[in-house]
Amino acid sequence: MAEWLCSGLQSRERRFDSGFSLQNMNITKFYNLIWNEKKVILFIFFVSVSLLQVIAFFVKDLYTSSAQVMLVNADNEAGDLLSNFGSAASLTGIDLPSSPTSSSDYILAILQSRDFVSLLNAKLELDKHLIAVKGFDLSRNKFQFKKNIYNEFEKKWTRKATLLTSSQPSISEIHKEFTKRLQIYKNKGNFIEIHFTHYSPFFAAQVINEMLLTLNSFDRDRELTRVNRAISFLQSKFDSSTEMRLKETLSKLIQKELETLVLINKNEDYLITFLDKPYLPDKKSFPNRILFFVSSILAGIALSFLYMVSKYIFLLKDHS
Repeated sequence: MAEWLCSGLQSRERRFDSGFSLQNMNITKFYNLIWNEKKVILFIFFVSVSLLQVIAFFVKDLYTSSAQVMLVNADNEAGDLLSNFGSAASLTGIDLPSSPTSSSDYILAILQSRDFVSLLNAKLELDKHLIAVKGFDLSRNKFQFKKNIYNEFEKKWTRKATLLTSSQPSISEIHKEFTKRLQIYKNKGNFIEIHFTHYSPFFAAQVINEMLLTLNSFDRDRELTRVNRAISFLQSKFDSSTEMRLKETLSKLIQKELETLVLINKNEDYLITFLDKPYLPDKKSFPNRILFFVSSILAGIALSFLYMVSKYIFLLKDHS
């Protein structure tokens, strides 16, 4: 029995030694293969690193400007009074205009609407700066244009027109490119954070500044139109009415609409106000050269390792 156990243990030790030596032999072969293929490995590594560095060199720098704004409460005293007298006015057949809206969803909808982008395009030439520009020379403060789309010297659009598109970009094309570069975040409370990315740091800050100025004027003009129509409507009802109770109600409503008119003209920041004005970015947001360099090294190592494993497996199959 003891002799059988001893022979069994010796058999297991031989199998273990055989497997261990086989493992060492495989590792040795792999190391030898690495040494024999070192030139190829170094070639793959340096080509991978160099290729990604060349790509990073030709990638144009992008700059992101941002601003934080606070919503101004548009539900002023006039709006409160309109709601108080709405039921009384409705009894006499008067349909009063609705009170102004100042929700963040309303503002976000305006900022990303085609009509609003069309207003910005008229002021900033978004079509040229978003679709025709391919880069920005920071040292000369000069845009670089795609010659097959726009001729900067003749100030003429040169891209080929199709059945559905003209040589000059449409508002839909401008809107699509604009929303790609625009990021809006709703924070807690009445705060909104806006980011815009462009080749030019100056243009990125200019776009955000003009967006917010245009938003205030856009909503102020809308409210001015609404209030003036309301006053005209209420005044006509007042002049045609003979009931004293109705005249008293109309008089108060007209007075409060006039107060709203004063507030609209008084407040420059009618809908939103700056908490943090658009800043001129002093560092590019893309590409990150250090990240590109580290990624190129990792890619070179990964490709070299993949080559060695593939070569080793091929040799094993060839010898088997």
